[in-house]
Amino acid sequence: MTLKNSAFLMGLLGLGACASLKAPSFIKPMTPNSSIQVRDLGAVSLSQDWMGSIYRADRSALPDKTVDYPWRGRAKVGAPIQSYVAPQILSDNRVLLALLGEGLQMRDLRTGALIWKYLKPLGVGARALVLEPYVYVANMNSEVSKLRLDNGEEQWTHKLNVESTGGIAVAQGVLFVSTADNAVWALDEKTGNPIWTYRRPTPNTSVYWSLRGSSTPVLSIDGGRVFVGFADGTAVALRAQTGDVVWERSLPSRSTLFKDFDLGPLMGKGGAQIFLAQADGDLVSLNTADGSVLWRRPLNVVATPTYDTARNLLFVASLKGEIHAVSANDGSVLWTQSAARSGLATSLVPFQKDKLLVTWTHGPLSIHSADDGSKAWESVGTLRSLAPASTDDARILVLSTRNELHRFAFETLKD
Repeated sequence: MTLKNSAFLMGLLGLGACASLKAPSFIKPMTPNSSIQVRDLGAVSLSQDWMGSIYRADRSALPDKTVDYPWRGRAKVGAPIQSYVAPQILSDNRVLLALLGEGLQMRDLRTGALIWKYLKPLGVGARALVLEPYVYVANMNSEVSKLRLDNGEEQWTHKLNVESTGGIAVAQGVLFVSTADNAVWALDEKTGNPIWTYRRPTPNTSVYWSLRGSSTPVLSIDGGRVFVGFADGTAVALRAQTGDVVWERSLPSRSTLFKDFDLGPLMGKGGAQIFLAQADGDLVSLNTADGSVLWRRPLNVVATPTYDTARNLLFVASLKGEIHAVSANDGSVLWTQSAARSGLATSLVPFQKDKLLVTWTHGPLSIHSADDGSKAWESVGTLRSLAPASTDDARILVLSTRNELHRFAFETLKD
């Protein structure tokens, strides 16, 4: 069986179930002695237009109505069309949302007004690439499309073999897209026409599960090479213009279920190393020149790590319900915090220089110190999310498993 995204690993373990959500309250208490004050602005359903000000929306006041979707018949508003992609906060108070079962939405963050939408029968499970005035998106209908960012107008669409949930990278006029058949495509940015394709063997039958297609390609600093992780336990460096192999590095996994080596990659500071994680396995640093292993740390990784360039640290979530800070230099674990009652951490997002925003499968949204992992704030009640949170250091946006957008704002911040 193929799992289309690392978030499905949580679903496999029974930790990603939906929860019924209460109508929002507007001021949430802080944890004791916290210097962080966060205002809960409420949750809004993405299955219908928002009503009223985004800062005063109240789900209990929304009318009970239905919407028509040609591919799903009639569905109740607020149906759980889940998302595994972080909201993208753009300039001019816009937010770009990628939704499974629906597609892309561009909305105004001040009013919630829908600016445009790009509907696809199976929706979008990969982060879109924004390069103004365009946005590039790989959808679950096995297509890659180029749209105008201001109105969503399609410029071109190219059909791939299968869907992608990894995301898109670009260099020197070439788009790079990983797909669920253990492949990576290079497409011409202007036309969408294929330039080359590289494909790995499908994992053998002894592997029960695979996350195929969840790797987002990453480019070398000079744009000359592209690095991709694959479901057969192999990381690869390819020439960006030709697809020629620079090196291939296969690593055995400690997991009894997974061989995947596609949680990442992430480019290290200076471009001399990349970081990848094996699902339910190790966090690994590879030399970008030849693919040699610089260090390897057994952490039972559950989601794509986050790299804090300023601190040269990796933040990692494990299947044990722990979050770790790991030195990018040597892989040493600097601190570990456990919150097993909150389930698994699905994303860790550094922000405001010294803070870490964490979403959980079974717990509240939480903010931790990046210095030692101590908790500085958490939301009231469970906010189950399989999508990374987004922040612009003034507000926080989180998509829940019910496809509702939760919004928070910082009231004051004291150092």
